[in-house]
Amino acid sequence: MSGLSCIRLLLLLWGCLWLTSPTSGALVIFEDTEAPEEMTGAGKLLQKRSTNEAMVEVHSVTVDCTVTSRFAHTVMTSVALNKASTSKEIFFEVELPKTAFITNFSMEIEGKVYVGAVKEKEKAKKQYEKAVSTGQTAGLVKASGRNMEKFSVSVNIAAESNVTFILTYEELLQRKLGEYEILIRVKPKSVVQQFQILTNIFEPQGLSHVDAQATFLSNELLPLVEKKVQDQKAQISFSPTMEQQRKCPGCDGTLIDGDFIIKYDVKRPEGVGEIQIVNGYFVHFFAPQGLSRMAKNVVFVIDRSGSMQGRKMAQTRDALVTILEDLHEDDHFALLQFDTTVLSWKKSLTKATKDNVTEAKAYARQIRDNGGTDINTAVLQAIDMLIRDRQANRLPERSIDMIILLTDGMPNSGESHIPKIQENVRSAIGGNMSLFCLGFGNDVDYNFLDVMSKQNKGLARRIFEASDATLQLQGFYDEVSSPLLLEVDFQYPDNGVDYVTTSYFPQLFNGSEIVVAGQLMDNDLNNFLVNVLGQGFEENFNVQGQANVVDWNAMYPNESYIFGDFTERLWAYLTIQQLLEKSKTGTSDEKVNATAKALEMSLQYSFVTPLTSMVVTKPETEDGTDSPLIADKLTEAQRQQSERLRPMSYSQITPSSVQYSRNPVYLVDGDPHFIIELPGRNDSLCFNINNVPGTIFNLVRDPESGVFVNGQIIGDKKIPPNGKINTYFWRFGIVHQTLGVRMQVTTQYILISQDDKEVKLLWTDAGSLKGPNVDVLVTKDRSLTVTLKGSVKFVILLHKVWKKHPYHRDYLGFYTLDTHLLSPSVHGLLGQFYHGIEYEVTDLRPGKSAGKPDATMFAKGQELNVTRGWQRDYRRDVKNGENVPCWFIHNDGLGLIDGAATDYIVSSLFTTFTGRFDPTCFEFPTHLFPAIPAKRTSCFLLIPMMWLVLLLWICVCISPPTQVQGALVVSRRDGLRQDTREVTGPRSIKKRSINRENVEVYSVRFACTVTSRFARTVMTSKALNKVNASQEIGFEMELPKTAFITNFSMEIDGRIYAGEVKEKEKAKKQYEKAVSKGQSAGLVKVSGRKMEKFSMSVNVAAGSSVTFVLIYEELLQRTLGQYEILTRVKVEKPMEEFQIAADIYEPQGIAFVEATATFLTNELQPLIEKTITGTKAYISFSPTAEQQRCPHCPQDLIDGDFIIKYDVKREKGFGEIQVVNGYFVHFFSPPDLARVPKNVVFVIDKSGSMEGTKIVQTRDAMVSILKDLHEDDHFGIIQFDNYISNWKGHLTRATKENVSAASRYVREITTDSATDIHAAVLHAVSMLKRLRQNNNVPERSVDMIILLTDGNPNSGETDTKKIQENVRLATAGNMSLFCLGFGNDVDYSFLDVLSRENKGIARRIFEGSDAVVQLKGFYEEVSSPLLSEVDLRYPDNAVSFLTKNQYSRLFSGSEIVVAGQLNENDMDNFLVEVSGQGAEGDLHEQGKADVVSWDVVYPEKEYIFGGFTERLWAYLTIQQLLEKSDISTQQEKDEAIAKALNISLQYSFVTPLTSMVVIKPETEDTEGSPFIADKLTEDQRQQAERRQGISSPAAIAQGLGNVDGDPHFIIELPDQDDALCFNINDKPGTIYNLVRDQKSGFVVNGQIIGKKKFTPHAKNNTYFGHFAITHKKLGVKLDVSTDNILVFHDGKHVRLQWSDTTSMKDDVLDIRLTNSCSLTVTLWHSVKFMIIRHTKIWKKYHDQQDYLGFYTLDSHHLSSSVHGLIGQFYHGVEFELTNLHPGEVEEKSNAIMYIKGQTINVTRHWEKDFSRDVKTGKNVLCWFVNDDGNGLIDGAASDYTVPDLFTF
Repeated sequence: MSGLSCIRLLLLLWGCLWLTSPTSGALVIFEDTEAPEEMTGAGKLLQKRSTNEAMVEVHSVTVDCTVTSRFAHTVMTSVALNKASTSKEIFFEVELPKTAFITNFSMEIEGKVYVGAVKEKEKAKKQYEKAVSTGQTAGLVKASGRNMEKFSVSVNIAAESNVTFILTYEELLQRKLGEYEILIRVKPKSVVQQFQILTNIFEPQGLSHVDAQATFLSNELLPLVEKKVQDQKAQISFSPTMEQQRKCPGCDGTLIDGDFIIKYDVKRPEGVGEIQIVNGYFVHFFAPQGLSRMAKNVVFVIDRSGSMQGRKMAQTRDALVTILEDLHEDDHFALLQFDTTVLSWKKSLTKATKDNVTEAKAYARQIRDNGGTDINTAVLQAIDMLIRDRQANRLPERSIDMIILLTDGMPNSGESHIPKIQENVRSAIGGNMSLFCLGFGNDVDYNFLDVMSKQNKGLARRIFEASDATLQLQGFYDEVSSPLLLEVDFQYPDNGVDYVTTSYFPQLFNGSEIVVAGQLMDNDLNNFLVNVLGQGFEENFNVQGQANVVDWNAMYPNESYIFGDFTERLWAYLTIQQLLEKSKTGTSDEKVNATAKALEMSLQYSFVTPLTSMVVTKPETEDGTDSPLIADKLTEAQRQQSERLRPMSYSQITPSSVQYSRNPVYLVDGDPHFIIELPGRNDSLCFNINNVPGTIFNLVRDPESGVFVNGQIIGDKKIPPNGKINTYFWRFGIVHQTLGVRMQVTTQYILISQDDKEVKLLWTDAGSLKGPNVDVLVTKDRSLTVTLKGSVKFVILLHKVWKKHPYHRDYLGFYTLDTHLLSPSVHGLLGQFYHGIEYEVTDLRPGKSAGKPDATMFAKGQELNVTRGWQRDYRRDVKNGENVPCWFIHNDGLGLIDGAATDYIVSSLFTTFTGRFDPTCFEFPTHLFPAIPAKRTSCFLLIPMMWLVLLLWICVCISPPTQVQGALVVSRRDGLRQDTREVTGPRSIKKRSINRENVEVYSVRFACTVTSRFARTVMTSKALNKVNASQEIGFEMELPKTAFITNFSMEIDGRIYAGEVKEKEKAKKQYEKAVSKGQSAGLVKVSGRKMEKFSMSVNVAAGSSVTFVLIYEELLQRTLGQYEILTRVKVEKPMEEFQIAADIYEPQGIAFVEATATFLTNELQPLIEKTITGTKAYISFSPTAEQQRCPHCPQDLIDGDFIIKYDVKREKGFGEIQVVNGYFVHFFSPPDLARVPKNVVFVIDKSGSMEGTKIVQTRDAMVSILKDLHEDDHFGIIQFDNYISNWKGHLTRATKENVSAASRYVREITTDSATDIHAAVLHAVSMLKRLRQNNNVPERSVDMIILLTDGNPNSGETDTKKIQENVRLATAGNMSLFCLGFGNDVDYSFLDVLSRENKGIARRIFEGSDAVVQLKGFYEEVSSPLLSEVDLRYPDNAVSFLTKNQYSRLFSGSEIVVAGQLNENDMDNFLVEVSGQGAEGDLHEQGKADVVSWDVVYPEKEYIFGGFTERLWAYLTIQQLLEKSDISTQQEKDEAIAKALNISLQYSFVTPLTSMVVIKPETEDTEGSPFIADKLTEDQRQQAERRQGISSPAAIAQGLGNVDGDPHFIIELPDQDDALCFNINDKPGTIYNLVRDQKSGFVVNGQIIGKKKFTPHAKNNTYFGHFAITHKKLGVKLDVSTDNILVFHDGKHVRLQWSDTTSMKDDVLDIRLTNSCSLTVTLWHSVKFMIIRHTKIWKKYHDQQDYLGFYTLDSHHLSSSVHGLIGQFYHGVEFELTNLHPGEVEEKSNAIMYIKGQTINVTRHWEKDFSRDVKTGKNVLCWFVNDDGNGLIDGAASDYTVPDLFTF
């Protein structure tokens, strides 16, 4: 190529880049002061929205509230200053209760006051419409949340001028659940020079209590709430200084943001109530005390239509169950559920007995959604039930009839005409019952329900869709659950009063209040007699009396004038509200008259009501216009409409009801409708694209990650009659260049290509593909879900259209679900929005279509006309979709998308861009060439093809070479084998690279035989090696942790290799030998909470098969009235034979058998075969290979638990005894025993470690447990940290009132400080002792303590042995102690011993979302004691080797099992005696054993399995001996262990004292290798979980980096059950970087120290003696030395000593220091680590000194670019090991490791991990890398040295 040609090409390249540089899409933001002076209209609006808050100083905010006899008058004043040199728009925004009426608003600017005027709404309408037509937002009031309204206004203020805003509103406080509430919402947004909330309360009756709190109150702000309460007056004030308002020193952010809440109640005299008269008006308050509640007859009418699907239905069920629990025994109730039909639980109302409520709760839990909504029929049927029961005299005469209707939709089935339904219901009720209507969600017609309720003596309430909907439902029920009076009538002298508000009320509920007001006709108060009538519980209520006039001047001498004539305004407020209600429910004439009267009074008293508006005229601006703004009062219907248009945000309490909507969702569906859902703003944007069929658009393009999505549109089959051609997407092409994945998705098929392999799926299939880089799930004829590793997740929906449709055809929709891993440069029609978009919407105005308003949107520096509309989201309902409200952008999204839609057209379905020629990647340099218009022109259209090819070649030639700094290179194993065959021997690599595709598992069978509760399970698996070379075949099985393995064998080529049970100590040498060779010798590991995983692999020759057989046995425990057999199955590939079979033999007779599985589908359910014949049951499950495919399971195969539950029949007496082959077993669990009352003290750990989810779950569980207490129980509550506090100083009977009070107490428990278990438990013991001594509890009752803790004792007495001894001495065997260990940090062994020494048990509570269920489940097991001191006695000369036969307790649903050996077979003299202490008397049963003849009971089974009674006896004996060894003296312990070991070996049980040694067969290059199967203790399980995390894949996947000792670096890799380690040797004083994450700003550096003395020619150990930790983004620094700890944060400096036990916590930092010399630090959303100080070096070694260790506990939040000596391993490391061979040191094998593209020699080694045991540490097995980690770490160790500890 000539030089001239090169120049031409280079010039052409520059020209192309120059011409294609756009400016559209830039976000232009300019200050309002720079706006052009001629800008008007929309431009001004943009100025208003761009107020620079820094130039506006809010000088003062004052809230002054005066409450006079419940009538509240609130004045909110704000003064603001414009500090700028130009005029500025200043905003005023206030939220007020929706029940309040605005009465005044004014603005004072430069001495001139602008006052709002209240006008009739119709007259204000013209001003409103004029304002709207000029593009102004004229509405000042909007809905804000559920209970508030937002008033907002802005005004233009001249330079350096100020403005004073004043808003006044009034309301009558309503009494609910026994108190009044004043809610003041304050959000100043910045610190304020003068901030004050001042409330004065005047109540002549006298105040009974006053409470004040706020949602934003911290410990520092709490003392600033001043409260002065006198008998009839209270003052509450809150006036923080500017410094006290700040979130942090020196910052502008304010802590003041939320609700300030005052609650109070008044004293109440007996009689007619309280009457107050002021200036000719009276108000009468009536809420008498001491009335008995009336019985109620309530029919719950529950909507179960299809729209109730999902969370609404679940929350309704939960609420209904709780409400049913709260019914009183004298109530009657019924349940109706309805959709298009009506179903009733029972035909008539039922008394709320305990049994009936339990049955109803079970029924309620089964309610499921379905069908339409026939409200008319449902309500009429409920009315009919109540009428029939009244006529039949089945209901108490003095009781109230009510219906509670819950619905979420419109009537759309049966009678759907709303006025007709209302008329039908009103006629049917006839004024004889109350109807309460609850409208659930936003689609309900609330106005319809409101009218229907008010017409029938009830009220309506909206239930908002949210996580607290259950609480809303329960809260409403609490308000109406306790009626006190019916037909309440207030009578006043006819000639004495006028204009009286409503004086008749159908009911009075407990905790509420009736208010009547009126005008006096004369001042002769001597004749003002009041009479109150009503129907009470036992008799009619009739009181009368004379009004007692309060002399306000005498009562409040210092308050000459409180505010206005409050009684008159209160009367007006109440009258207007009641008139507005009447205007809805009255006749036509009544509605007109009521409306007119309400309007007249609203204007007279200047109330902003639904009939009036406040018109605020803003001052004139520079262009001479003054703009009126309108403040309206929203009705509930208007609030609902606004919420539908712009959904409300309840972020503090309301997560989204749909899981996928937590993240933004970007989609295209339909004719292509693009929708950008933005949950963060509770809003969406949408636009359509119209183009010719066949066009291909780029939707997503991310060159950095290599992700591209293109879509092709098609049109209708032919042009429809309306001439509009619809287009849709019918084909998508998806490419992931980095992962090598390509997908083509059409309406017919799905084609997936990767690594030269291609898979074709049809939409008619239901299948899945799962690989290392891509997961694909196909739901038949519906959806395709794709997850591309580390980048994106999306769903493609198939819309099927009737094949014979004349116009339309099938099409696709594309939905992006997760995009946060894509790069910031992602683009495309959808992709450009993946990282958010900023926009403002103003100028809301009527649109062309009704209900679709237009608005102006400012986005990406442009002004767009948009329309409020709806689009469809089809993810949850492919057929109908769900409406999504959105702002619609016209003209193919022009102005919202970058450029024009045509810019996104590509030439083929798999077109990708390199980034160099992408038209959107470059911008025209307009700042250099202002004369040339910035217009995007695709250079591809201007250049001939030959030039394009040459141009592309130039780009390739001139591009700089790619650099691979820090790249992680992973080579394929095939290549590795080929390159290193002569070095390593390929067999070892094959073993580590099992190809499951070449292994066929053709048979898996589970055979379980249960004989009298003793279960023996045989699991058999057969597999074939299909390749022509030997390969490793694996076997994996999960078994219950309570089971003992008894046998394992492998059969290969006719030869059997059987495991042998040996003493653990003897097996230890074989174990250590295997470990030293680098083999993972342990076969058994923890698997979840209840299971253990047995796994091993063996080398099998080509074409050969292997049969694995594992046998285990266990005694099934009876829990909550049933036994459970759990079989865990996981099918990795469909197999020829798969079977689960269980035979159950129970001579007592089988009461019931249930079989289910977590993976069962409707198709699999019939495959469970169950046969029950009296004393025998057979259950089997044998799916074919095709049936084993499970669409809802991972990988679409069977994966989960197969569960069988059963119980046996029981007779009264001494139980069941079975004798077989010289051994007997005795089962004792008699039916029909009365429960024994219990006296229980709950001891709750509230130390700092319980913070967060744990304490929340504990509170929830405790509230639920308290509800389950029986009335004859007594209980106490102790909460403790390093101090103890009681709910009460003594135990209290569990009455309903006490339980409610205790529940409130429990809900207030918060965390703090340390853990003094010793003092807390002893205090509980003392409480129970005092209770007994004072005879305050039933003699026949059980004393128990339930302790819940999550940590170790670290305050008070901390010696666990001493605590155990003290508690044992204190309880003296007189009470039971149950210990619950919460989480993984608790010392479970300590709690286990503590419980068993005191007649109790311990239980681990795992951290998880179900912790509440675990806690409640444990309580249910021990909540109902039946017997105490149970003693089972047998003839002394007839039995020996008896298991435990004395039990302190027998609980309901459990069972006692005793076994022993018979000395002789003379069963005629085998007498059994059982005694115990029951609820009503001592139990004493005796009788002769009835021996079962097994040959007679089971004639077809001559031998079931072995002498099961003997093996059952052995199993039980071993368990009890092991328990005894924990709580006995040393001699007893030794004897117990020796006996347990003997029996374990005799019966081949793998127990904690034995091991099963499995010798694997020899291979060509290795001798037979032993593998060891151990039994894990609970301590060992806990340790394994601490290391791996029981259910946290994220925690398992990452590397955990530690450094300790002479610096020993350990990289623990739990997912590989392995570790890597290396040492660093350097001179003292050297500083190393350990962790560096530039993105988060987190850095850890450490300095090396040596011995105190340097010894020449000797090994001089070095250690880390100083660490510096920095987190720039969080503003945190820690300086940790062996002397002390310095913490720098937010300008504060704290010094801690290692001898302290303390903690520090704020929003970003959590520090916990223990005197055991460990420092644990958690940095918010970043990292968690521990630093340990090693000290107390023996003084004799004068050259030694203290040193530090650093342990990373959690690093998964750090970025992928984290580095450093430790940090480089935080996101894992890939390596392969081969060529194991003996090392230079005996028992330390060498090997070759392939890592980071290198080959290095490594040695099997041990290092110490001190994070759990600071003194002695724990050995960690690792592969040691020599030469300062060379080859393992990136670069050399010297590359990580830094000059200073705080070097970044």
